[in-house]
This record gives sequence, C-alpha cells and structure tokens, in this order.
Amino acid sequence: MKWDDVKVFIAVAEAGSTLAASRALGVNQTTVSRRIDALEDATGLTLFRRDLAGYRLTATGRDLLEASRPAADLFAAIAARAGDLALQDTERIRITGPAETISHWVYPILNRFRTRHPEAVMEVDTNERQVDLHGGDFDLAVRLADEIDDERLIARRVTAVPWGVYCSRGYEARHGAPRDIGEARAHNVVHYADRVARRIHPIRWIGERIDPDRIRLRVGSVPGMVTALKAEEAVGVLPKVVGDATPELVPCFRHDELRHNCWVVAGPEAYKRPLVRACMKQIADEFPRDSL
Repeated sequence: MKWDDVKVFIAVAEAGSTLAASRALGVNQTTVSRRIDALEDATGLTLFRRDLAGYRLTATGRDLLEASRPAADLFAAIAARAGDLALQDTERIRITGPAETISHWVYPILNRFRTRHPEAVMEVDTNERQVDLHGGDFDLAVRLADEIDDERLIARRVTAVPWGVYCSRGYEARHGAPRDIGEARAHNVVHYADRVARRIHPIRWIGERIDPDRIRLRVGSVPGMVTALKAEEAVGVLPKVVGDATPELVPCFRHDELRHNCWVVAGPEAYKRPLVRACMKQIADEFPRDSL
C-alpha cells in the first residue's frame, strides 16, 4: 500500500466520485481512477461499487475509511510541521565565532541587519572551536585564520585584525615592559597551545622569536590569555581590541607582523538561502577596518 493511494481513496470516499476527488486533489480524473484500482489490487479488497451515480463505498470500504482517517490527520500534522520548520530554517541564521570578535564587531552589524530584515531570527554562538559548516548546525562563521583551506566553503576575507604584546600594570611597574621583540626575549611569556598557534599568524610569529625557556604558561584561548596576564609575571600577545579594552593590562609594543586575517564563511547549503547571503554580505561590507 502507498500513502498516495490511501489519500486518493479518502478523497473519493468523501467526494463520492473520481471527478470531484480529482478537483479536490488537483490531479486529473484518470490518475484518481488508476490510484483506486492500484489500492484495490494491493489489498485484494473491493472498496467501491461503481455506477452511474458515482463511487459508493462497500462495507469493506467503510471499514478501511474509518481506519484511514487518523492517518490522514497524522500526515496533515506532519505536513504542517514540516512547513513550519522550513519557514524557521528560512528565517533563522546561526552564526558562530570567537567571543571577542562577535562582541566587538559582529553584534552591531547584526543589529543593523535585523533592522533591514525584521523576519530574521539570529542565533549566535561564541567559542573558540572551529565548527563543521557542512553539518548544518551553523550557517555562518567568523574565523581568524591565515587561509580558509576548505575549497567547498564560501569565504570572504573582511580585514586583518591587529594584535599586540601586553602585560599587567603591576608587571610593568616591577619589571618594565618590552618595547620591541628583541627586548621581549628577556621577559617571561604566557603563550598559546600549539593547536591555537597553528591557526593564527601573530601567535606563531611571536612564538618563533621568544625564548622557549621563558614560557611560564600555555593557554587555549584569548579569554584565557587575558586571565593569565592579570595573574602571571609575564607578557603575552592579544588582539588589540581585547588588550586595549582590558583596564588591568597595558600595551608593550606592536609590529606589522602582528596582524591576522579575519574571514566570514558560509557552508554551501546555507549560502543558497537569500537571507544568509544577505547577512554574509553585510558583515563583510560593514566590518570595521580603519578603526581597528
């Protein structure tokens, strides 16, 4: 038995003829007749008596109709729910990215985006992990990376984010702050875990020039670096927007190499949706550059 045949059976039973059922279903009358024949062949039952007045249910047909109606209600509920979910997916945009990038730069853009697109429902996740955009859990990601290696992704480079070397105010008072990379070799350092350094150019650049014996601690994220620098007798590298906004820290020095690419990236399926494309374009176009 096929559900399409059962659906046609219910329509004919309620309408009383294949012609009326075909109009209700939006298919031609021949298709309706063929579906009824197929259902009777599949079940071995005679469901209707055909005469000039139309199709009249047999006693067997009435029993099957009574059993079929709950299924019709169930399928109608499934179809309605599927429509709701499709609408939600069309309107919902799920974005992920590092907390400091999202907080300082992306949220203001999303506020303006919602003004232009009030139907959009934004879901934002802030963490350091790099999500799989092919899995469908997220539509867009803001990433700090030298390059986007996955050629299947749609990516736009939006800017180069400046970083700098920082220390606590107490550390500066006790030990002085290094003013260039040469002086930094004489200072204790908080550095990042290798998995973070592999992705971020300023971290690698600093790591290649400091004395490894001076590394006091390794952290796995930018928030972890902020916390460590407040407590440790050491210096470390941070995005400028984070370091400058942390009152307990002071900038030591910056360098042209302490810059890192920032991208907005979409999965191929998500990019097919007009609302996702519009959001990606607005983030890329309005991401601040001159004020970084």
